[in-house]
This record gives sequence, structure tokens and C-alpha cells, in this order.
Amino acid sequence: MFKEQILQVVNVISCYFLGGISMFGWLFSLFDWLIELWVKVPDSVKEKMINMIVETFEANFRDFFRSKKKEEEARNE
Repeated sequence: MFKEQILQVVNVISCYFLGGISMFGWLFSLFDWLIELWVKVPDSVKEKMINMIVETFEANFRDFFRSKKKEEEARNE
């Protein structure tokens, strides 16, 4: 219900100030579609997706900080 009220306010503001469809309205429509899609995904799949994303970022951060540490060690030598 709260989401619907926000979308109504955005639509009124976009129509009043911008004269029709606006970028904000399009973005909120896209966001709404993504939320509706996410709600339909089973919890087990959501958990796997989240774990995969976390593992990917964890590997990227580890590589980044290792390279920074090596750079600092090379400068100190």
C-alpha cells in the first residue's frame, strides 16, 4: 500500500511539473517491476543468488586489498 501511494505521488508530481511521463516515473516503474519479480522468486533461489553475489564481491575485495598491500610493501622496501 505504501509503495502504491509513493507511485501515485510521483506520477502526480511528474505530470504537474514535467507534463507527462518523466524519467522518475520510468525509474519507479522499473523499480516496481523488479520488486514484483523478486517477490515471485522462491526463497531458496534468493539465498543462492545472494550468496553468489557476496562470494563474488568477497573475492574482488580480497584481490584488491592484496594488491594494495603488495604495492605498499614494494614502496617500503
